[in-house]
Amino acid sequence: MGALAASIHLELDADRGGVGWTLLLLRIGLALAAGWGLARRTDWSRPVTLITAAVAFTQFPIGLALALYTFSLLLGHHHAQLYEASEAKTLMMR
Repeated sequence: MGALAASIHLELDADRGGVGWTLLLLRIGLALAAGWGLARRTDWSRPVTLITAAVAFTQFPIGLALALYTFSLLLGHHHAQLYEASEAKTLMMR
C-alpha cells in the first residue's frame, strides 16, 4: 500500500512540473509578443503587455514592482496619447 501511495504522489509531482513549465513558456511567449508589439506600436500590444504585467504580479517582489511600473507607464496620460495617435494613424491608412 505504501508503494502505491508513493507512486501516485510522484505522478502528481510530475504533473505539477509539466504545468509549471507550460505556464513559464506561456509567460515567456506573452513577454516576447508584448515587446515585439510595443516596438512596432501595434494596436494589440498594450492589452498583451497589461496581461503580461498582471501575470507578473505573482512574482513577489521584483515582478510586483515591474508590474506596477508597467501599469503606470502604459495607463499614464502621456503614453496613452502616444498609442491613441498611432491607432488613429493606422485607421487612416486603412
